[in-house]
Amino acid sequence: MKRMILILLWLTLFFSGCVYQAELRPEYNETDVWICEKPYIELCWSKSDGHIGVISYADTQYDIIHEETYGPLIWVYTDEATPFRNTDVPEEYWVFKGHMNYGKDKLEIEVQEDFKNIFNGELPTLKFKRYDKEEYLKQKEEK
Repeated sequence: MKRMILILLWLTLFFSGCVYQAELRPEYNETDVWICEKPYIELCWSKSDGHIGVISYADTQYDIIHEETYGPLIWVYTDEATPFRNTDVPEEYWVFKGHMNYGKDKLEIEVQEDFKNIFNGELPTLKFKRYDKEEYLKQKEEK
């Protein structure tokens, strides 16, 4: 009986977590831009490849891959990794890896590994806020 209750609890937690996360994935909305203030990072999603986007950080752009099969993990690669997008990317192209937490208007990436040391040895939690892409770009041009 105890075993049955534990199995039911585990299944309830497992399925409720997956459904919630899947419905709120930010990459399904291509009309938005996500901004992290500290450090300043812009994140845009591209629907052309499904789960691939671009992070702009410190005047450099990095490709990102968010593999649905790996749940909330996000991998960030250098632009040179483009030919490897749908296969295993060699280590020399890795920038950082993180765990995503997201909601309708929030996106956090807890950096787990910083392969190129772009965060100076720290493993920050990058907190992004969602903005309408057109309005944000218009405001950026005015500055």
